[in-house]
Amino acid sequence: MDDSMLEFAQNYESVFKPKFTQKVDEFFNSLVKESGINADENRMTSGEYRTAADNADRLNRKIGSMKGWRGFMIVMAVLCFVTTVIMGVLFFVNNDSEPSTLRTFLIVGIVCLVVGIALVIIVVKVFNKKIKALSAQHTQAQSTADNLYCDCMTQVAPLHKLLWRTKLYEIIEETLPTFKFDKNFNMKRFDYLHGKFGLPENTDPDQSTVGLISGEILGNPFVEERRFRMTMGTETYTGSIVISWTETYRDNEGHTRTRMRNETLVATLQKPKPYYDFVTRLVFGSEAAPDLSFSHQPTHAERLSENELKSKVRRDARALQKQARKAATTGEGNFTEMANQEFDALFNAEDRDNEVQFRLLFTPLAQKNMLYLMKMPQPYGDDFDFTKSKMLNFITSEHGQHWQIDEDNSRYMVYDVDLCAHNLKEYYLHFFQNMFFELAPIMAIPLYQQHKTKEYIYSTRYERNFTSFESEVLANCFDESLFAPPESETNVILKTSLMRKGHNVDQLKVDAYGFRTEKHVEYVTKFGGDGKMHEIPVEWVEYIPVQRATSMDLTEENGTCGGSNKLSKHGLAASYLGDL
Repeated sequence: MDDSMLEFAQNYESVFKPKFTQKVDEFFNSLVKESGINADENRMTSGEYRTAADNADRLNRKIGSMKGWRGFMIVMAVLCFVTTVIMGVLFFVNNDSEPSTLRTFLIVGIVCLVVGIALVIIVVKVFNKKIKALSAQHTQAQSTADNLYCDCMTQVAPLHKLLWRTKLYEIIEETLPTFKFDKNFNMKRFDYLHGKFGLPENTDPDQSTVGLISGEILGNPFVEERRFRMTMGTETYTGSIVISWTETYRDNEGHTRTRMRNETLVATLQKPKPYYDFVTRLVFGSEAAPDLSFSHQPTHAERLSENELKSKVRRDARALQKQARKAATTGEGNFTEMANQEFDALFNAEDRDNEVQFRLLFTPLAQKNMLYLMKMPQPYGDDFDFTKSKMLNFITSEHGQHWQIDEDNSRYMVYDVDLCAHNLKEYYLHFFQNMFFELAPIMAIPLYQQHKTKEYIYSTRYERNFTSFESEVLANCFDESLFAPPESETNVILKTSLMRKGHNVDQLKVDAYGFRTEKHVEYVTKFGGDGKMHEIPVEWVEYIPVQRATSMDLTEENGTCGGSNKLSKHGLAASYLGDL
């Protein structure tokens, strides 16, 4: 094994990232060469397009400014004419007033009339002509920019055709030779994770798989899964009324008086409401330390200063020592503290249930690697939840929740060859960084890299051609409205189940779970300052489950399946068939 793999996170900036970046550059350059485009010509045309587009934008902003001033002058002219009319009315209505007053009305009216006429002349003779001229210039400038943009797109069109050919996973495999990725999460891979390591099916009706990446590291399988999930929580609804009453009191002189008092009574209700979000996690299977379970929660040690880190280690180490003494004296559990107090305090796997296997897993090198990963300030530090349950390891990181798993090739379909390269390189590097540090807690443990699993006897016959995970991903790629119950007013969770298995095609039932709403008013009784009980109306919304069943075909990408709405992903093709 390459020694750089044993210090995985430490070598990201110095070894793996430069190697990956170089291979991405080579890949893009090879596409440019294969496409036969003239990159220098495109760069020149792109520069001309940007200049023309900037000129069109400048003219458009100038037109907007001129129209603003024109609008202001029109408003002022209208005000002047209105003032003139008002002065004229006042002049005739008050014709028996003092001559000086009438003279004032007359002068103001005449001045406003002259100013209004002047403003109209300026608008018509100056602003309208200027705006018309600028509009003509803008039209010409925009036409020039549009033509140059079309020229740019024509120049890079052969490259765009090739950019649909992704090489992301191949480049990662070339950078990290122990990594192998699957074309899709197939039945064989699921059989391995399920049959050997115990990974269950996703049967939760409140969660649907929307993204998948699967593969292996030296035969140890992993799957990165993103789920869309519904969690039933509560919503607080508020209502209020204002009450009034007459209060009798004595003033300072002893006289009896009355006064009105007001009070706003507020009532709240909590009612169930569905909430939706995405959750992404990595599942890694390994036979190393097969009886061990533990958990680690993020400490964000990377955010702590040196003094704060030392203080935390001392404080947590004392707590772990106390726990170890309690286990030794009472016989409750077998927890014993590690010699490396910093690792024990920061990794804080105090719920570990097999001390021998925990030490087998976390050798001094593994402890060193994990501490480096948790304390490294960039890019993520200790933002991960690491749970081991026997032979399954689960990583749920904060950065992974924002990671765009699926490649969107349309981001590369831009007019400029250099911008194409920038967008592709940026996405590839972002994907690689996320994938790298999603697996970094696993790779920090050398035993996981060195332990190859024993041979597994695969099933020769599966009840379905494709996993429920992939079928849910394909279903979620369609427009949600195809599956959603017509009356649903929320998001929907899609779950698939097999109806019929054919030759290389599965016909699937797709159940969509959502909620319709009904508005209600509930009255809450509350004691007021007037000494009486009052009923306060609180409006709230009831969420009522609704469901709809439709069907979908799933086959290999080159296979045939019915239905009018079709899409392809992960080498698979899906077709929407309609209601059952």
